Amino acid sequence: MFFSTLRKHMRWIIIVVVVAFVAGTLYVGVNFGQQATEAAAPVAEVNGRAISYAEFQQVYFNNVQLYSQYFGPVRGTMAEELRYLSLSSLIDSYLTLEAARAANLPVSNREIDETLAEIKASFADDAAYRQALAASGLTEARLRELIRDDVMVRKFQEQVRRAEFTDEEVRAAMAEVRVRHILVKPADAASEASWEEARSRAEALRAELLNGASFEEYASTYSADLASAIAGGDVGWVSFSTPFVEEFKEAALALQAGEISQPVRTVYGWHIIQATERREPTDEEFAERREEMLAALQQAAGDRQWSEWISARRNQAQVVIHDRQLLAHHQARNGELEAAVRSYQEAILEDPFNPYLHVSLAEVYERLGRMEDAVREYEQAVAKAETDPDLHLQLGLAYREVGRDEDAAASFRKAGEINPWDAQLQVSLLQLFREMGLEEDVAVVSQRLADIQKAWQEQQRALSGETSEGGTSDVTGDAGADGQPASGDAAGDGTGGAAAGSDSGDNAAGGNGQD
Repeated sequence: MFFSTLRKHMRWIIIVVVVAFVAGTLYVGVNFGQQATEAAAPVAEVNGRAISYAEFQQVYFNNVQLYSQYFGPVRGTMAEELRYLSLSSLIDSYLTLEAARAANLPVSNREIDETLAEIKASFADDAAYRQALAASGLTEARLRELIRDDVMVRKFQEQVRRAEFTDEEVRAAMAEVRVRHILVKPADAASEASWEEARSRAEALRAELLNGASFEEYASTYSADLASAIAGGDVGWVSFSTPFVEEFKEAALALQAGEISQPVRTVYGWHIIQATERREPTDEEFAERREEMLAALQQAAGDRQWSEWISARRNQAQVVIHDRQLLAHHQARNGELEAAVRSYQEAILEDPFNPYLHVSLAEVYERLGRMEDAVREYEQAVAKAETDPDLHLQLGLAYREVGRDEDAAASFRKAGEINPWDAQLQVSLLQLFREMGLEEDVAVVSQRLADIQKAWQEQQRALSGETSEGGTSDVTGDAGADGQPASGDAAGDGTGGAAAGSDSGDNAAGGNGQD
């Protein structure tokens, strides 16, 4: 469904924003111009070290600002997601600083002086610097201590991330393969038994392919990735830098021309991959691209090593979350669903006017299979935020799950009426009304999309000074020729597409299709 896919994409967008902020902010809890409040109640504790609401709110506020610059206002449950990821970034920062101090890496006064000079240079003059320093509750001596920690952290990160590669490994990474694939999806992605059944089907298809069956015909007949199926499963050339999910890309690059892989599992299902062509770099290409490829390999390896290190560190840490909403979110992420229900209920008692706490609780109920409870929570959310079209859409989807199609249609209509100029919402409603056989509603939404397209074309003519009719709109183009969202989810890294600021993703062509 559209909304669950959008929610998945937004989660990855937020992760990228948080990581980007934390990577450039190594002074934990320090903000020039804002007085620190160490006595405030802690939002969480990490190995006995309290994270105050003041420092948490500062990181969250900065992340909201950064997110808003790129993607617009933070809406709905995305605020909770961003709060949780902001807390996670702070926890990771503390764990890193703790490990860096334990390593006691040497930091010279010259290194501290150079960083301090960079900080001072960012102010108009020394007086402005001194004023900001005082407003932050810091002395220059304390700032130098923080800079020392910062330099130590960076050195520690460099140690963890260090990776070396031979010329043979660099050359191998330059290889490219042209591949096609067949995607076999599990009927129920939440059921491991369903995944095993899908793997059995994939293995049976592979056996027939090895016995001479046409890959192109099988892809067009059996592949769940409709975007590539029409091309016989072809997804083009794959290289080290292609934005496909890693499992798919790794398996593809290991193939020789004509070779067919074992079934490969990704988040989308099981893939049977065949390499149709393979090309290796010439000596000239190797010499020209060696340094660039070496840097890319080191970056990728460093990212992987750092992720593994921080994940292991988190698992060893003693983390206590005091904020009820953040605790509930943490529990839901870790599969502690009954505990999450209790924590969300307590959070609602503390913040009874927040409609999105009801949404979060409803999503937990859905995972527990308690759909009637989920519907009740969505209804309460809508009652508290009647002008949010996404809430009406979610409530309608929940109504459909419990067989209340008339109520679902009413909720969908309300969502469309609240925001008739939201093309993505209207495309989703068009698909839903078609599935429900509601032709009058299909006609209404189709007219809205036509109005959106006309307005877009008029805007384009106004901008370009043209008087003739323009081409088709990107708005309706995204929906596909028949108004339906275009197909495709397979090898493409949907998270990568979202991280780039696009709602596209999840297809075999590297995240360029539409859900």
